[in-house]
Amino acid sequence: MRNFSVFDELYQEGLNESLFKDLAPRHLFFTFSTVNGWMLWARDENIQVDEPKIELLLTMLWDAVKP
Repeated sequence: MRNFSVFDELYQEGLNESLFKDLAPRHLFFTFSTVNGWMLWARDENIQVDEPKIELLLTMLWDAVKP
């Protein structure tokens, strides 16, 4: 699965540069999929997602993975 190996390579580079906590890749997928699922639900329900909400979600994602 070439797609995942690209992710693995980029993730390893990020770890080497201390950009991420030393988490298993599945934890990153869990973090991303939670917010992604919420965004898809909001779209399907025609819920407006304003800039402050986007900033909050991005902060939550970054706080989950930054060292």
